[in-house]
Amino acid sequence: MKKKIIKGLITTSLVGGMAVGMAPFASADSLDTDTTVGFKTDTHVPPVVPPNPDALALRWAPKKFDFANTHEAGSAGPAISQKAAGGERYVTVQDGRSTAASDEWKLTMKASELKTSATKKLTNATYTLVDKDAIEYLSTSSPELAASKGSVDATIVTDPVTNLPADGATEVKIASAATSAQKNWSIQVDDLTLKVPTTDVAAAVAGENYNGTITWTLSDTI
Repeated sequence: MKKKIIKGLITTSLVGGMAVGMAPFASADSLDTDTTVGFKTDTHVPPVVPPNPDALALRWAPKKFDFANTHEAGSAGPAISQKAAGGERYVTVQDGRSTAASDEWKLTMKASELKTSATKKLTNATYTLVDKDAIEYLSTSSPELAASKGSVDATIVTDPVTNLPADGATEVKIASAATSAQKNWSIQVDDLTLKVPTTDVAAAVAGENYNGTITWTLSDTI
């Protein structure tokens, strides 16, 4: 009778998922470690409409120049001379013209006013750009990638920029070719510095960002 009762208990317990009389298996301690992977956006932006391969056109330009938001406003704040953060930045020129061997081009830059959302502006801000050699562009991908970079092309003349005013009107030449070829070139522009004098720093609104744009223009005359 005793054996019969035990058998019935075992049968009932197995249906429930565990036999009575069997100790549950003891698990070891465990801790979780999170894993993650992220992807940043491209640092360069192509034209909205891809350029005609037979035309003189811009292929890429930097998406953004960030001069940080760590500066202190007010009369005690020092003047700003801040280089743009981040890595390499390029403006890429395409010359696919059939008569390119005898044609010329120039690349210019112009800086808009730097304003807050309330349109308060920095009246005396300027930009300085150190010129670097132009290199041949070899790819269809972003120009800072290794596969996109060719050798230095000495036929492309690059010009430094000194104190370009952020006024939306002044335009300066940063690269040019007197005799071009059917190629693509990347003009490096990451060595860009923003200068803001003490008068603008003193009048700046704390907690506000001053935003603007830099316009790159490619034309077929020098």
